[in-house]
Amino acid sequence: PFINVSSRDYFKKAKEDHRWEITDREKNKKYRFWLEPIYSLNTGENTAILSMRMAENSPAWVTSIDTRLLSLIQTVLPPGFGYCVIENDGKVLFHSDETRNLRENFFEECDNDRLLLSAVFGRKNEFVNTQYLGRGHRLYARPVDDFPWSLVVYRDKQILGTANLDILSISVILFVFYSLGLFIIFGLIYPLNAGDQARSLWPHK
Repeated sequence: PFINVSSRDYFKKAKEDHRWEITDREKNKKYRFWLEPIYSLNTGENTAILSMRMAENSPAWVTSIDTRLLSLIQTVLPPGFGYCVIENDGKVLFHSDETRNLRENFFEECDNDRLLLSAVFGRKNEFVNTQYLGRGHRLYARPVDDFPWSLVVYRDKQILGTANLDILSISVILFVFYSLGLFIIFGLIYPLNAGDQARSLWPHK
């Protein structure tokens, strides 16, 4: 159905000319647009929408297209890894778990970690060890070029720690069995050659 989108940012920002600018250096051309994540009013689905003025001399008209960007929505990731794109106040715009889009404040979930806040506000590339969702995580934050956003990728350290513990446990068990086998063999052979062993250890002129 046709719906009124005049209250949505992607319409207002494009109409009022609050847009971002990206330069295509190969073509030496500039593109001005607005990009934001939304929940569809028709389907409730997470999606991203791109908008711009229909023409520079007709600001009343805005053209837009909504799309599920493959690099931001339902992205395939290894277990224990994730990412989010956040604003400077920590609001999550895009998340590897799309149910968190526009619903989560990343800073609050990380207990307002000072190093993370410093990296985002200072627009620096920074590794951070912190608690996220109550579990230890290793984060990497970096600014998104041409946007007032930051990209944060993270890894759940508990998964790797569990894997290391499993490897260590299996190694110890195998070592015990290996040592036990050698001990049994040594225990069977040694009594048969006890006399020879004693003579070989006695001092000889």
